[in-house]
Amino acid sequence: MVVRDDYRKISGGDLIYNQIIAEYLKSYGNDIKILSSKELNQKVKADVVHLFQVYSIDSADSTWEWVKKQRVPLLISPLYEDPLPYWFYNSMRTNQLWKRISKIFGTLQTRRIYDLYHHQKLIVSTVWKRQRRILASAYWVPNSFYELRHLQKWFRLRNQKYSVIPLGIDLDKFGGNSVNKNFSQWLISLGDIITQVSRVEPRKNQAALIEALSNDYYPIVIIGKPNPYHTSYYDNVVELGEKRGNVYFVDYLDKINLLEIYKHSKVHVLPSWSERPGMVTLEAAACGCNVVSTVYSSIQEYLGDDAWYCYPERLDSIQSSVKEAFESPRNPYLPAKVRDEFNARKTAGTLNSVYHQFV
Repeated sequence: MVVRDDYRKISGGDLIYNQIIAEYLKSYGNDIKILSSKELNQKVKADVVHLFQVYSIDSADSTWEWVKKQRVPLLISPLYEDPLPYWFYNSMRTNQLWKRISKIFGTLQTRRIYDLYHHQKLIVSTVWKRQRRILASAYWVPNSFYELRHLQKWFRLRNQKYSVIPLGIDLDKFGGNSVNKNFSQWLISLGDIITQVSRVEPRKNQAALIEALSNDYYPIVIIGKPNPYHTSYYDNVVELGEKRGNVYFVDYLDKINLLEIYKHSKVHVLPSWSERPGMVTLEAAACGCNVVSTVYSSIQEYLGDDAWYCYPERLDSIQSSVKEAFESPRNPYLPAKVRDEFNARKTAGTLNSVYHQFV
């Protein structure tokens, strides 16, 4: 398994998930290693290489070159996200040209023009051409048809072989009970809470969550370390939290206490600019939370009408979705549905079958 090069420096849901799946795959007798592209080049032998990203193009290209040289099959789970919603949002805030176009044509038509412009711009870019070359030579393992359709459209590749394998939560995570009593008592004292579990960075949109709920006094608990590349954003989020009040920050929780906070949360919110699909949303749902997710995610394939959805660029959308989820009763059937249909054992079993098509 080849992951992003900074995986030893910056943890995240993608890396944690790779580690979980690797352990389950080992139970089938596979010898699984998690490596960066640089580590792959250090005299590693492999029957199959599974690349888990294409956005860091130098790393992906290095893996592709190694695979070609060694003549081994390449599988790709691109974890590729549509960047255009966030790009457009920032352009509308900072770019005078797009602001003027919006005044003439309106926001919706401007967004169509913006998307078309960037699609045309991308297909002549070196990065896009390199990404497309890698994808064209690989077997795809996307985690949803949402991701598959996006890849087909974005890279103009319609005839690739693929297996769509949904992501799954780690059921073994739900087995312990050694909770920190002081932490549990603190959660009880807060009452029903709203949580967001994720790295604190612009893509995860914590600032918008706090702003959207500025006139509502729900307790908000944000769990996650700041992204070291976005420390100023973290400082801004903390400042917004202090201004609003009743916002709490926890930079790290072990898995047992993380489950405890899910259990005490009425709503888990992930108003991100993109998700693939958002493992914490599945975990929270498995613990009985009502969940709110960004519309720019494949989670709708997983949860359908059993979740609420919001537009990350609209504070009113975030507020109304959270409020409706908070005021709705918990779904008694959702935890069992998630644990049965979307668990890591099931994902690993399907992935193991795909691997053995190539060995």
